[in-house]
Amino acid sequence: MNTQLTYTDEQHRLDYSKHANRRASQRGVSKSTMRTLVRNGNVIRKQGLRYYYMTNNELKYFEKDLQDEMRNLVVLMAGDSDMVITCYKNESALKKIKHKSKRLAKRYVTYN
Repeated sequence: MNTQLTYTDEQHRLDYSKHANRRASQRGVSKSTMRTLVRNGNVIRKQGLRYYYMTNNELKYFEKDLQDEMRNLVVLMAGDSDMVITCYKNESALKKIKHKSKRLAKRYVTYN
């Protein structure tokens, strides 16, 4: 029996912290772009957080405008929920994320 998964906005509903809303607005990143990145991008789990990104090789399958919006974009989410904490653009983000320690320092910050 073949089953096909379909993704709708209801299945990928993301919650956004006040900080994420503010930063996305300042950086010109739309919520639909963040949703697309989370749905189709790669994830690195570190420090109790999830870092979503997309490589240049994967971006070529998207429209040119969307490629420009998602290039070097990182969406940071809480590890156990669908809460977007922040988003940012950084050319060397993948390298910096990979060099982070597995755990946060003794002070652990929770996001609400």
